[in-house]
Amino acid sequence: MWKFGILAVLLAGMSPAQAKTVKIILNTTMHNLSHWTVHQLSDGTIVSGTPVYAGILQWGGLPGITVAVDNDGFWYATNRFTLPAKATNVVLTIKHVGAYDRAVVKMNDVTVMSMATDGPGSGYMQLKDPGKNKLYTFTNEDGPVSVTDSVDVKPGKNTLKIIVNNTEAGKGGGITTFGPTNVGITAYVTYTVP
Repeated sequence: MWKFGILAVLLAGMSPAQAKTVKIILNTTMHNLSHWTVHQLSDGTIVSGTPVYAGILQWGGLPGITVAVDNDGFWYATNRFTLPAKATNVVLTIKHVGAYDRAVVKMNDVTVMSMATDGPGSGYMQLKDPGKNKLYTFTNEDGPVSVTDSVDVKPGKNTLKIIVNNTEAGKGGGITTFGPTNVGITAYVTYTVP
């Protein structure tokens, strides 16, 4: 009987393990280049590869990435990451975004935000390739933003996806092969583990 009393005293004196907050950086910096993959249509097939570091972007003023070869004006970038099964308090935070000319940011195929070089409002977006321009309402202009998402990022496998349209016309017009195209994001995911 006294054994259980000692065990109870020992357990009462133990403190539970401290929870730890972890931060995963999802930025499009040169340091994070290997975490990103770019995808574009080439000869009717989606081709994936390593992005090219684009330096500091004119639109958005942050480090960005681009595709290595010419494309039809539609491309997307993905950053795949895995969170522990016991992760709690999971939050995606986006602080800055820029693209030439417009972009839609998705977490696990759910739209989190969108931006165009000529500001928020009505325009067009091509969300797949091959595809068509469709009416779209953009939420932000390139530059600093304050976006958080605690619903669509989850324990397990996750994909941050940025769909880019090169238009040379901001949120209006169709995709084009003319001119540069790039995207940049400052974002991170935080979560707590026991």
